[in-house]
Amino acid sequence: MKSKVTKKLVSADNHSNTFNIKFTYFMDMCTLCKDDLAVLPASLAKQLGDLCPLVLVERVTSLVRFHFFYSRTGSPIIVRVVYECPIVFCPASNSYAPW
Repeated sequence: MKSKVTKKLVSADNHSNTFNIKFTYFMDMCTLCKDDLAVLPASLAKQLGDLCPLVLVERVTSLVRFHFFYSRTGSPIIVRVVYECPIVFCPASNSYAPW
């Protein structure tokens, strides 16, 4: 998750020593959710030990934890890496709407 806080002085009154400040909060959440099926880019899969690029998202906190099918292991990846690499994902089955 990326976050940014900015504050801007809107008005100031020097005689009564009052200031109006506008705060802006920007939060960018990771698009991956628990139990999503994801396909890692070939370069990232190779960096992680030449693993299969098809992974399952186990947990999303300040790190994203993937479960690798063939090796049956999990690996946490820093979210910054998730933003830099385009990860294709298929949402979990419970997020689909019935027809």
